[in-house]
Amino acid sequence: MLTLTQLIDQALAELQDEDGIRWPRAELLGYFNAGQRALAQQRPDQFVQATDLTLQAGSRQSLPPECLALMDMTHNVTPRQSAISKTSEPLLSASAPNWRSARDANAVVHFMHTLNDPRTFLVYPPVAAGVVVHALVASL
Repeated sequence: MLTLTQLIDQALAELQDEDGIRWPRAELLGYFNAGQRALAQQRPDQFVQATDLTLQAGSRQSLPPECLALMDMTHNVTPRQSAISKTSEPLLSASAPNWRSARDANAVVHFMHTLNDPRTFLVYPPVAAGVVVHALVASL
């Protein structure tokens, strides 16, 4: 496994600037970080980690700023560890047209998500503030 220091050393050797005079190490580190961010935006599935998300009241939810995209949601953490399944908004609306106006619940049954808006997702039923779910998110 190549460390970041070794990677920068190799880059300096390729640039024929082992002392980092023309290409300072800090500048190369900045390019490395920019490359990681670009890769994470194009391939968020390569930066997946498990985390617990605390939800806000209602059906529309947003990821915290450090998360780039929601990949999956597996189960409720509170009050019981019941499974959460993924569904689509049209399918849920066809079977329960007024689902957005349902009373706030203490657990999520279904979630809806699209990569067109990777940081926003919907939950059913709408939840009370503070419900915690276990999710897989893309994060740097």
